Amino acid sequence: MNYTLLQVTGVLCIAAAVFYSKILTFDGPITIRLVVPKTVNLVIEHSEHKYLPEHTPTGTMVKTPLSVMRPSPPPQPKKSVLESIASLSNYGDYQEKVLDRKKSRFNKVPSSQRALVDSLGYESHFSLAQEQIQVNAVLARRIAQHGREVYGFRHGEEQGLDQDFSIVGEAFGHMVRDWTDIGKTERAKIFPPILQGLSTHLRGTQGEKNVLVPGFGLGRLAHEIAEHEGYKVTANDIDYTAILTYNYLLNRTSTPYEHTVYPFSTSWAQQLHTSSRFQAVRAPDYIPSSQSKANVKLVEGDFVEAFSASDYTEKFDAVVTLFFIDVGENIIDFLARIKSVLKPGGVWINLGRELFPFSEADPSSYNMLLCVFIALKWGGHAQLQLSADEVLELADKIGFDIDQHSRRSIDALYAHQPDSLLKYTYGA
Repeated sequence: MNYTLLQVTGVLCIAAAVFYSKILTFDGPITIRLVVPKTVNLVIEHSEHKYLPEHTPTGTMVKTPLSVMRPSPPPQPKKSVLESIASLSNYGDYQEKVLDRKKSRFNKVPSSQRALVDSLGYESHFSLAQEQIQVNAVLARRIAQHGREVYGFRHGEEQGLDQDFSIVGEAFGHMVRDWTDIGKTERAKIFPPILQGLSTHLRGTQGEKNVLVPGFGLGRLAHEIAEHEGYKVTANDIDYTAILTYNYLLNRTSTPYEHTVYPFSTSWAQQLHTSSRFQAVRAPDYIPSSQSKANVKLVEGDFVEAFSASDYTEKFDAVVTLFFIDVGENIIDFLARIKSVLKPGGVWINLGRELFPFSEADPSSYNMLLCVFIALKWGGHAQLQLSADEVLELADKIGFDIDQHSRRSIDALYAHQPDSLLKYTYGA
């Protein structure tokens, strides 16, 4: 029984300068063929995954055209959903506080220098940012209210719960990446190799082609796959802020470019042009077809746990992971679960970093590790901090037979702002 992993690995390089960003490119994709030896005992230890607050798997959310998706069946992790609703509801207040801190620092400029600063028009940035924060707040509150309606929560039921505003910012960033014109450059680099890989490896598949996309972000890739005839896509994510934002975009949008967000209104560092801070971004640039909507199903919850049921064993012809496998606590669990859900002869296509954010980086060595030994980057709760060689050796021991002939290099920007001096680029 052969499985194939089309692997597009990546190395992150950050380079910021006064007027330019330098991009370093490294080797990328590896195709891995899986032959599982009978002696390999793949045991998934269901340890508590800590990269997001609760991980109780929920039922599925089945999308229908311009209808509200409802979880089926319950129960959903109520606390996690309500924390996302709370974060969205109060995102405007959070951005106001960020702006207030900027204003407080600005007010410390010596009076002898104020005339010079005033000649730059700097103080006007605060009033402009204030207006844009209000626009962001309205959109975030609408997404929160949509979430209440979808899950049947009362207004105010989220009061007193923890809030994570960084996750809201990430959701808006993924909206820009997945559903706006700004994100076209990124998508044009990373989607075609995935789609081509699916086409190549599933060409001889009879009947429906079942594809799993865990860590689906805001869902654009899942819908791009589902636009192709014969594909059924199961998407998965655990981030309820992203899930609610995706749900809102899909079900509360009548026309392209209907929603406006100012994702950079409080991000003033690393900007080449003043105007870049205040750029309006409109979404979505594309509304999924009825075919795409009908052929994408969303399963909420932790990937390893949500797909542990026997219903998912050897269910999928392909698994597609895009900037995903670095987020877990246990890389062995991830690889074993991918193997368990693939049909014999299935294909795993991975594009993006397989190597992981720092957990306990020594500040004195951070820059050296970042630029030279980036393969040592891992998630903050990673139990194993493997080198790139060790990850591939692990895959081999689990049953992946690495095919080096598929290696190629793709310069893949990640969630970038076009005019920013700081860019994250993966030689994926």
